[in-house]
Amino acid sequence: MAELGEFKGTIIAGIYEGIRNGAANNRSDFEAAAGRAHESWEHYYEQLKSQVQGN
Repeated sequence: MAELGEFKGTIIAGIYEGIRNGAANNRSDFEAAAGRAHESWEHYYEQLKSQVQGN
């Protein structure tokens, strides 16, 4: 808060507290929106690596 000022510090602290308390843990509509299942970053990068090595 010392760096951002009391008002901004309080806002940011509230955001992080909400995240910590699960406020952002909502049901995902990713599959419906994207038309495919979510894939992990690890899987995504392995696919890229395979493409680069295959060319």
